[in-house]
Amino acid sequence: MNITPGTRLGPYEVTAAIGAGGMGEVYRARDTRLDRSVAIKVLPERLSSNPQLRERFSREAKAISNLTHPHICALYDIGHSEGADYLVMELLEGDSLADRLSRGPLPPEQVIRFGVQIAEALYAAHKQGIVHRDLKPGNVMLTKAGAKLLDFGLAKTADTSLADGTIPQATERRALTEEGMVLGTFQYMAPEQVEGQPADPRTDIFALGATLYEMATGHRAFEGKTRASLIAAILDREPPPVSSIAPASPLALDRVIRTCMAKDPEERWQSAHDVATELRWVADSSSAMFAERGRRGLSKRVLWAIGGTVAGLAIGATAAWLATRETKTAAAPVARFMIPLPPQAPLHYGGQTAVAISPDGTRIVYRAKDGERTHLYTRSISQLVPTLIPGTEDARAPTFSPDGRSIAFLDDLKLKKVALDGGIPVMLADTAGGGIGTRWFRDSIYFVRAFTGGIWVIPQEGGTARQLVKADPAKGARAVVWPDVLPDGKTILATVWNNGAWDDAKIVAYPIGGGEPKVVVDGGSCSRYVPTGHLLFQRGGTLYAVAFDAKSLRTTSSPVPVLNGVATGVTNGEAHYSVSDNGTLLYVPGGVLEDKRSLVWVDRRGNEQLVVPTQRPYSAPAISPDGRTVAVTLETATFDIWQLDVERDSLGRVSFGGDDSEPIWTPDGTRIIWSSSRSGHNNLYWAASDNSSGEQRLTNSDHDQYANTISPDGRVIGVTERVGDQNGNDIVIVPLSGDHKSQSVVSSRFNEGSAQFSPDGKWMTYTSNESGRREAYLRPFPGPGGKWQISVGGADGAGFAHSGREVIYRHGPKFFTVPVETRPAVRIGRPQLLFEKQHHEGGWDLAKDDQRLILVRDETPPTTNQMQIVLNWFSELERRVRAR
Repeated sequence: MNITPGTRLGPYEVTAAIGAGGMGEVYRARDTRLDRSVAIKVLPERLSSNPQLRERFSREAKAISNLTHPHICALYDIGHSEGADYLVMELLEGDSLADRLSRGPLPPEQVIRFGVQIAEALYAAHKQGIVHRDLKPGNVMLTKAGAKLLDFGLAKTADTSLADGTIPQATERRALTEEGMVLGTFQYMAPEQVEGQPADPRTDIFALGATLYEMATGHRAFEGKTRASLIAAILDREPPPVSSIAPASPLALDRVIRTCMAKDPEERWQSAHDVATELRWVADSSSAMFAERGRRGLSKRVLWAIGGTVAGLAIGATAAWLATRETKTAAAPVARFMIPLPPQAPLHYGGQTAVAISPDGTRIVYRAKDGERTHLYTRSISQLVPTLIPGTEDARAPTFSPDGRSIAFLDDLKLKKVALDGGIPVMLADTAGGGIGTRWFRDSIYFVRAFTGGIWVIPQEGGTARQLVKADPAKGARAVVWPDVLPDGKTILATVWNNGAWDDAKIVAYPIGGGEPKVVVDGGSCSRYVPTGHLLFQRGGTLYAVAFDAKSLRTTSSPVPVLNGVATGVTNGEAHYSVSDNGTLLYVPGGVLEDKRSLVWVDRRGNEQLVVPTQRPYSAPAISPDGRTVAVTLETATFDIWQLDVERDSLGRVSFGGDDSEPIWTPDGTRIIWSSSRSGHNNLYWAASDNSSGEQRLTNSDHDQYANTISPDGRVIGVTERVGDQNGNDIVIVPLSGDHKSQSVVSSRFNEGSAQFSPDGKWMTYTSNESGRREAYLRPFPGPGGKWQISVGGADGAGFAHSGREVIYRHGPKFFTVPVETRPAVRIGRPQLLFEKQHHEGGWDLAKDDQRLILVRDETPPTTNQMQIVLNWFSELERRVRAR
């Protein structure tokens, strides 16, 4: 098709030619409908003439059109006109990075700044399951707004559909002599690409490294006079160090680039987010520590490691100063040091805030994994060894009292407080489990009662808790979490989640005395107001600050990144940091903590075998009656129910509500039932497993309900129901026919849960904390009758084997089997240990043959052995905000 100015492609009128390349010709055009300028790329005939490629192109274009990122060139439209396929894109004004590099290398600060932007763009696409596969300077535009990445995902067509949201595992093989292929493309290809192996996000990271190398040095990382010699260089040779060509570049930048270009994908940075974080760290360390070139022999991280070794001296020297210094610390120098943690008590992330620092900055508390359980540990700044706080098993979200002498915390079902100078924890309130966030302000403790339970307050001495903020899905607030209180005590700041990514959550101010809530920050979570007049919050593993008027509840500046690489969870948006009133910052380094989990079969001897090779954020697996499919919760930005086809390692989505969890199957395998908070309470929903019908709501209760089990005849569901503060959790049944109204089975002032039917439907196992800890019990169903304790030493859940002759229960990482007879009389045998599995959490199920269990194995390190302290951080905070 001959295209000249004035040619019409659908509603677009071509005004001028911009350029041409192997993937087509680009023109400037005017959208006659919206009267805006756009860029149009007309694809080459080899794509337009192949129906299969056209169909793939259309499918990928739809996926890429959903990418919205400030450093990705937006794709507006696709079309077909007179035999030509075309793309309609954002029109960018500026130079391509390739054109800029033709004039020489970039200054180090531009290399880092543009590098961060490109890495963030890649990460945004990778999260959507899209791999670029042709990153090079020619596909990057430098505009006034920064770097813009072009041709995302369309330079090469994936063989795998993006419909299920997973990252493509194969890329189209292209002959080295294919028409349109030029040496410039090869020079940014990863070794696996050159060899025709599958491409994944790490392939893009290699190309990013090659691009950064050229930006810093003005030379390509790999050169060759012939195609064969170029391929040999990519496969076998290392380019000269950046510092040997560009001495002004920070040494740390060389390390970042070399790691990007590792030959083995396993040795590269494993995500583009990691690259962005490292580049930001290089920028910070370059300005702070490399001002004098002669003093640059040690990197910042090496100095921090040395600081950890001598932490005892540093901490002892600063403790007296910390105890006597005044709140205003602007004149004092900023000091950083690492706090190493003992190997037997490393910090445990666990989906909740894990650290707290006292208001005077002299004492810290953190959650540690010490064997089977987690506990809270405390230490003063002057100590070298932390001390376990008795009675804090499974504690999370600690918060200090205003005087720094006590802490409050949540455990599985309670809000408690404990004095740090001795004593045992005191129960203050019932929480229903799943609470996210605490704040001790003046003489009251604010806490989140359950994920969707809103924010409550209780006097520090105990008493009646009252609700201050309610989660209201009708007003865009599925959950209100991470409470903070402004200094006047009249306003609560909280994170509002509405079924999306935590980076898209909102920080909202709620007047305690009544009045309309006000959105303060759009995009972020886990906020904290500090005495400098700033509001802190996390977004994407970075801590941001914004100037904030606490009286008018208005921000008075734009958000500024003030600390990169804070450990942040993707499940609840938690950021592991805490700030004292006098300006000491405590935080856990690490960036976004991506959940990588595997499903594994574990036999009775503890031997493991992968169910499928793909790692995903699995939770609560439930095996289908025919054994071919596993229903799982995928704990991404939203929790949803999926079906995993074990033979094909493919996923099919079941639920679309967000915050859906704990699936179970009907006995005939035709339906999947789960719990969802989409209505404001956790009620029961179900859907056909063959997708013949969509989601339907089963129950409409004001109480939270969690599906546990279903009777063998398929008539009733065993449910854990939150009846009220006095009764705690009870066991009820919900009929699958009729009005689905719950009927009580086990009710007491204690907490019961985890109900499971026996294979004949005449018995039920469940857990209760009536003895002071959770144990597994057996009782007849529907009753009446007695009850028998099955477990010894605690149980987190239990269930009959399919044979009906034994019960398997779990306590922490240990699995036990107990012989059980129910006829002619009940006889409970002695528990026998099956196996012990650390880092296997998130639910389990038993295979039909009773010879193996399916478990979730956490592939992400759940612990870390260090924390960071920044003394007099407020002066640095104010300086950063002023500079921006």
